[in-house]
Amino acid sequence: GSLFGGWLADRGVMRAIWIVLLLNVTALGLIPFTAPSAVLVTINMLFVGFAALALGPPLQTRLMDVAADAQ
Repeated sequence: GSLFGGWLADRGVMRAIWIVLLLNVTALGLIPFTAPSAVLVTINMLFVGFAALALGPPLQTRLMDVAADAQ
């Protein structure tokens, strides 16, 4: 997830943040539908972890951009 988030952030920080947030919403929204199946919920939990870890690099990059000289 972190590698994917960093890769996206290199191509556009704000776009990466929106994409990863949409991934998070999608992953969390699928939980009720995958819960009845152990296999599906396991795959979905991996997707949730991937999406959550992908958010770190774009947010950190945006923070450093906004902080300017306070880095």
